[in-house]
Amino acid sequence: MLDYTKQLERGAEILTGNVSPRTRARMKARADEISRVGDLAAQVVPIESALMKAINILYEADTDGQPANFDLHTGQIWIALPWTKTGWKLYGLRDRESDLLRWILLRRLTNGSIESLFDYNQSARRWVLRSDIYPSKERALAWLKSDPVTVSEWRSALEVYQKRRARYRIG
Repeated sequence: MLDYTKQLERGAEILTGNVSPRTRARMKARADEISRVGDLAAQVVPIESALMKAINILYEADTDGQPANFDLHTGQIWIALPWTKTGWKLYGLRDRESDLLRWILLRRLTNGSIESLFDYNQSARRWVLRSDIYPSKERALAWLKSDPVTVSEWRSALEVYQKRRARYRIG
């Protein structure tokens, strides 16, 4: 049977902020369970892993020592990438994650903040590797380390994605 007196006392304690330590500890434990602190950072981890895997695959050498997965002169990429419609599954990402990553990479290109490893050729509708700036896997991995996908970028991409989805649901 529910003790109404204890419930009223607890209610008063909560309202006045004088929560007993035992209740405060329980409330804090519950708040930690429902808190989303670190969720976005955790969502970025598979993105970084997929980018690292793509870089490792891109820079694999063929039997003659030349790159096997991109054209050394034009930078044209011959394999699926994590943010493309044909590649997200191959890298273990979700469709939404690939959309967000693509949005981030395209936004970085328009901002021009740092020399990106990837460029987008709009006329050919293809991603190209900036092999002139990043001729080796080590340089490419250094780019990833120096310019990782940040939580703020991920949050911005997520907000845009959610607004677009809401528009489709409404209209």
